[in-house]
Amino acid sequence: MQDSFRIDADGLRFYGQPQASERATPMIYRGADLLPARPAQSDLTTPLVLSWDQDATQPVPTSLTLLVRGHTWRASSLDGGLDWFDPTDVARISVPLQRWRS
Repeated sequence: MQDSFRIDADGLRFYGQPQASERATPMIYRGADLLPARPAQSDLTTPLVLSWDQDATQPVPTSLTLLVRGHTWRASSLDGGLDWFDPTDVARISVPLQRWRS
């Protein structure tokens, strides 16, 4: 599922390591109980919480664009195993942001 979402922000990290925005994947949690989300089931609607880590020295963007990718459930051409392949951009969503303070 992590390959299904991208954002356009500077200073993104994954497990503390810098990541370019086109490669930075989110941590994904189920919206119902905030447990880590596992692979998605086809045709099952599941609310999700997406979380990216940004270097604290980077300015918080005032807006960002979320890219959503779809995948095809099919057999691998290498070993015949079924999995999600062929990422295709299906939606681009721009949203305003504000800093969250705990």
